[in-house]
Amino acid sequence: TPNTHNGHTRRTTNTTTTTTCNPNPAHGPNRG
Repeated sequence: TPNTHNGHTRRTTNTTTTTTCNPNPAHGPNRG
């Protein structure tokens, strides 16, 4: 599961790709 650390895109094992401006999407308000 590739993910970027620029806070723009992140792919997790249990969700689809989520785009966000949060540096930590998995722990942010825009988590999938």
